[in-house]
Amino acid sequence: MIGKNGSNNNDKENNTTIICVNSSCVLYDIQKITKEYPDSEIISFDYESHELLQSSNIVHEISDDQLTKDDIKKIQNLYYDVYKWYEKPEVKNSLEYSGVNIGQLFSEEIVHLLVKNIKNFVEIKRICEKNKITLICPNSLYDTAQIFAQNVVRFASTKQEEGFVYDAVRYNFKIGNKYFIIKVPRSFYLKIKQMSELFIHALFGPKTNDDNNKILLVELNTLRYKSIFSALEKANVHAFFFGRRRPAVWNKESYSIIKKSNCKIITNLVLLNAETNKSIKNGVQTMVPKLNSVWGIEFFKNYFSFENVSFWKVIEPYFRQLIEDRITETISEIEITKKLLNKYKFSSILVLSEVGFTEQVTVKLAKSLGIPVFLHQLGLHWDTPEASDMNKSQGVYPIDSSKFLVWGNVAARDAIRHGISKEKIEITGAPRWDYVKKSESEKKSEYILLATSGPQREDINGLLVQNNEQYIECIKKISQITTKLGKKLIIKLHPSPHEIDVTDMVHKINENIVVVTTGDILSLIDSCEIMIMLGLSTAIIEAQMNKKPVLSISPIDYNLGHASVLDACVLANMNDFEEKLFRLLNDSKFKQEIITKGTEYVNDCFSNQGNAAIKLVECMKNV
Repeated sequence: MIGKNGSNNNDKENNTTIICVNSSCVLYDIQKITKEYPDSEIISFDYESHELLQSSNIVHEISDDQLTKDDIKKIQNLYYDVYKWYEKPEVKNSLEYSGVNIGQLFSEEIVHLLVKNIKNFVEIKRICEKNKITLICPNSLYDTAQIFAQNVVRFASTKQEEGFVYDAVRYNFKIGNKYFIIKVPRSFYLKIKQMSELFIHALFGPKTNDDNNKILLVELNTLRYKSIFSALEKANVHAFFFGRRRPAVWNKESYSIIKKSNCKIITNLVLLNAETNKSIKNGVQTMVPKLNSVWGIEFFKNYFSFENVSFWKVIEPYFRQLIEDRITETISEIEITKKLLNKYKFSSILVLSEVGFTEQVTVKLAKSLGIPVFLHQLGLHWDTPEASDMNKSQGVYPIDSSKFLVWGNVAARDAIRHGISKEKIEITGAPRWDYVKKSESEKKSEYILLATSGPQREDINGLLVQNNEQYIECIKKISQITTKLGKKLIIKLHPSPHEIDVTDMVHKINENIVVVTTGDILSLIDSCEIMIMLGLSTAIIEAQMNKKPVLSISPIDYNLGHASVLDACVLANMNDFEEKLFRLLNDSKFKQEIITKGTEYVNDCFSNQGNAAIKLVECMKNV
């Protein structure tokens, strides 16, 4: 075998049987298939299967070992080349409905599966280039194996294949002092949401259509952006909330915010009628044959290829399943949004993203109707030239929006460097922190806070086993060192659906370590002594805003350069982490220097502190 779990293939006969396993395989599957093929080698194709094999003391190889540094770079660049497949002239017209590109609507959900499948494709290609191979594979690797291997055997895996990101809704909750994560099926969540809209419509549904100065808020978090709701009410602007994924009201505080602001909530009860239902039915009848015909064209085979070998056969089922299974829902959303925009004649629209499903539909239709759309900066991002492709793929910069509302000078400079015209940029500030009381003096420090930003699945570096192991090892060492220093540790997990839950692991080190999976990190920052940040996250600025020193560690190198916010942090690796943490804990002068740097960065990052919502509303009102 090749790699750290085995010897080199050059020492073996050039005829090999390999069992391929991934996260769809459970231990029983692996044990059963290895009994049938006792002389075979085993290769794990992701971190989850590697971890399972390793914990079960099963000798195996890691698929990553097949890749050179050049391969890794090629895979990521290939993803950046093909992820906008829906824009190509060969398919664009067939994918458009009412000016909305249906293929583009699902780009956010296809990212991880696309990167992962390209990676697996290249790995299996490399394996088969070295040997006469018989590959034994689960369903998810079978199509790729058939392209390259002389013999392929499929075996059934007990675990359900990985679905799309939004097939389930992650729900975090707390019972006593324990935090739990469950995933609710998307279909069930939508049913509950639909039932709740009867109540929401009765309380907050629009009653008339006579108001002027109507602004539409799309998929905003009511609590996080409560200052915007307040500012709109004070400016005598009539706010309408349109949230297809996110409810406007879910607890007492969000109810109070909506009620005080007199914001109207748009539901299906306002927009669905016989005419809309007829349009939806006609739209589905129009699009289904267009989609059925588009998949078979030669373009896909040539476009989705690596080293002149097509991998379209591998990813076509995912594309078709995602788009075709949701075509009725997709046409419904487009027709409902058309009805909304034509009925209420909004003066402007506010979105936080151009890549979300609802946001894409709204922005495209609004643009065709000449309604100004304002894209507000969502979070902290890598403001480096190296991150340009990633930022564009994640929709950091505006494409169809009329204006880009940024927090401050840092984001404005970055946007200009990436080709956004000065005329399109407005510095308004960050309304989500208008109501945050920033610390004037250091509060009593109760613990060290570790904020995680786990492996990024849209980047191949976030899929590599070694990088995942480094990430986990980093959390282990931080837990061990803080325990040794007698410090209480709280770990706040990032809300990403792919975030690794480290609760069991850290409790083996210290059962008193608290792992928080839900809620806003600001309340935790308020009483911490130091915040340790893994990776890059908006939490860094939230800590600096509250005069907390940040110790930054990057367990995974994504080759994205040096973000400007890191200049206001203590940079560490696992070799010098303990030394730098100890200095922050015991050298008050050094600690204050870092706090001062953080404050200076916050002032450059945020304009109109405390009044950002007012500035934002003025900008939208005066368009």
